[in-house]
Amino acid sequence: MLFWITNIIAMLLIIAMFFIGIFIDKIHAKKFTVKNITLLGLIVALSIILTNVIGYSMVFGFRIMIGNFMIFFAGMVFGPLGGIMAGFCSDLVGSMINITGTFHFGFMLSKIFIGFCGSLVFIFKKNNFWFIKMIFFLIFSLAITSFLITPICLVASGLGSLATINYVKKIIILPIELLIFIPSLFACLKISSLLLKNEIQQPSKPWFLRHGELKFHIDKKANK
Repeated sequence: MLFWITNIIAMLLIIAMFFIGIFIDKIHAKKFTVKNITLLGLIVALSIILTNVIGYSMVFGFRIMIGNFMIFFAGMVFGPLGGIMAGFCSDLVGSMINITGTFHFGFMLSKIFIGFCGSLVFIFKKNNFWFIKMIFFLIFSLAITSFLITPICLVASGLGSLATINYVKKIIILPIELLIFIPSLFACLKISSLLLKNEIQQPSKPWFLRHGELKFHIDKKANK
């Protein structure tokens, strides 16, 4: 019973987040260009590869979801709807690749939530302190998904003992993920800023360029 209840709640939350994403990002929801869709598809593909191939390999031992930073990145670049779509597609295709285990919409909700949180970095009217905002929303999204949504899904799927183990593993893995994700996001965003800076005057400009170009260094004023 708990399995179906949590699945229904997760589905309703997913639908609600889609509508919230469309509401927040009206312009992008209506003016997604072929170029943007192509870039978003590339990010989703990278997320799937990083999560389902590298992230599950014995190189890391633990199941580090490396592809999650690409979902977060999609939200930063393409806004709420882009982040939500990236999370949705990434989990859907990933579930088809790794068909072992029980499917639960809560796991999809986790991916979507990460993508949505990525968009919140640039939801403000100014881009100042964007790096600090990025770290905050990244930690927030990973904490909520790792210590709240995922354990609920595991318990609902009849894997209560695994949920307890998951807490311990995530306490160890989360700092490692942050050490990987933060510099990776910074590098990807810097490259994207250089490649897409000409789009800043376009109606379909990327979400992170809505309020001008980003500053990747601290301006040092010469002391007189």
